[in-house]
Amino acid sequence: MIITTKTTKEQLASLSPPCRCKSCEIGCSYGGGILADEDISKIAKHLNISVDQLKKEYLEEIEKFHVKRFRPKIMRKENLPHGKCIFFDRGCTIHSVKPVECKVSSGCNGHGETITQWVLFNYFVNPSDPQSVREWASWLNDHEAIPGANLDEVIPDEERLKKILAYEEL
Repeated sequence: MIITTKTTKEQLASLSPPCRCKSCEIGCSYGGGILADEDISKIAKHLNISVDQLKKEYLEEIEKFHVKRFRPKIMRKENLPHGKCIFFDRGCTIHSVKPVECKVSSGCNGHGETITQWVLFNYFVNPSDPQSVREWASWLNDHEAIPGANLDEVIPDEERLKKILAYEEL
């Protein structure tokens, strides 16, 4: 299957059946997945706490491509930029409700980099925000886009894209 920006979460999930092998859990030692809006309430309900308590105690806000989202807090050692996901303790403690990125970015499915880009594009890139588009353009300088994620596909209006990239549209 070729993963594109239009691939659905369900299609991605079919590539990544639920797994708890060492290859899949290694990522949990280096961070946690980005939460879709619907993940937040599912996790709070699973933990039997309020959404506000979940955000305060277990989540951290991050920003990519001028868009903010939540992810599980990272339990860092020393001054390392990475660390164990707060929900990882000899296995995922929220396995049945873990974020979509965690479900589909397993280490044994062979689609890791492509799925990571799908998550970045679908959760962070905002074609209505010129700054988001510029930051995506910068990211694409070092990465090959999945189908649907090239700049001319994100902003098909060539003149508008030129204005955005020239900072004429803020």
